Amino acid sequence: MTPNHYYLELYILVMLLLCPNQPYQSNGRQVSDGICGRLIAVTALLTFFYAGIQKLVHGYWHDGEFLAQSLFWVNDVSILYTMRVMLGAASWLFGLPLGELPYPVPRGIGPTEVAIPGWSMKMFMALSWFVIASELIIPPLVLLRRTRRLGLALMFPLMVALATLCWEAEFMFAALGCLLLFVPSHPWRNYGVLLGLHMSWSFFVIAADLRVPIL
Repeated sequence: MTPNHYYLELYILVMLLLCPNQPYQSNGRQVSDGICGRLIAVTALLTFFYAGIQKLVHGYWHDGEFLAQSLFWVNDVSILYTMRVMLGAASWLFGLPLGELPYPVPRGIGPTEVAIPGWSMKMFMALSWFVIASELIIPPLVLLRRTRRLGLALMFPLMVALATLCWEAEFMFAALGCLLLFVPSHPWRNYGVLLGLHMSWSFFVIAADLRVPIL
């Protein structure tokens, strides 16, 4: 992840502060029509939607191969390390065979067959297609007025889950700030709670000496 990623998120947060989400008038003259705030909110949804398209087109997600890499990687990759923790928990909870992770990396040129427990690949495939379906289905639900409440009720937990699994909390807070534009009522309360959560997360990261971004 490059610094440009964080610059873009910071730019969006500044725009959220400067651009009203609703039409705004001053001295009888319309100052803002609210279109900027709406575009920012739609952009956040498009980020998820196109991420789903990318996963659908990119073959590594079709059969769970991307998540299966967690069986061979060391602990320095956030989402793959999280997958290893989930696999270990499932193995311990249900008594399923897994062995000691990570498995040795197979050497060779071209496709190489590896022995992987069948239950783990089923888990990887289920998670992969759950993520693909969520990123393709939930954004349109938020965009359409009739299904917006349902879409937001699904989107907020999805954002928290992705941030927890991938250790991308800085993206979660920026995206939640954009998604709250679809909830125009009680903006001070909504963004106040979000700011409090962000500050609590930042203090936790600093106190625990975690090497993750806090933005």
